Amino acid sequence: NTPASTATHPAAQALTATSGTFTGALTGTSATLSDSAQRAQTFVLQADEAGDGVAQTLTNFAELSGDYTRVGAANFSHSSGIFSSATTGTFLCLQQFSLTASGAQDVFDMAIEISTDSGSNFTPRALVITEASNGTFVALSQQTIFTVSNTTTFRLRYRLGEANSVATNNTIRGNANQTETAITFIKLGVL
Repeated sequence: NTPASTATHPAAQALTATSGTFTGALTGTSATLSDSAQRAQTFVLQADEAGDGVAQTLTNFAELSGDYTRVGAANFSHSSGIFSSATTGTFLCLQQFSLTASGAQDVFDMAIEISTDSGSNFTPRALVITEASNGTFVALSQQTIFTVSNTTTFRLRYRLGEANSVATNNTIRGNANQTETAITFIKLGVL
């Protein structure tokens, strides 16, 4: 057997290869990509829920079931409608909402709201207002980018009806195995 050896490529010469295996962080001219920094999670509303007729925070979220695979370590956790982050960094938040209208015309809004004082006060970060009428199906989506600079005080909630509520005869669609009403967090960078 021949002992394994290590070769060093001259820094001033270009490297040409058809394949390669890398371990650990990969550093390039403008970015460093670390396996441990890549994180993405999707939480879905677990079952259908009626509109409250007043402003409501959706609370029945859990990570998607079925063939879902989280990217990287768990970053966000959820309790009673409030999401918290385990790490600082910049995140892309994708929000999806589905509703079946069973009543007269209804105008309502969905929002992502953020708190930096442990949930004492929330401010809208992303807002969409739409309209539904009897027998229609409504699907909305939006996205926003935010930065978590303090994991102790950061909170986020998925809020409906702050300006106009979802009527009680309308159904917010939820399903544990697919994204009907859902929220996804993708970590874009670290602080």
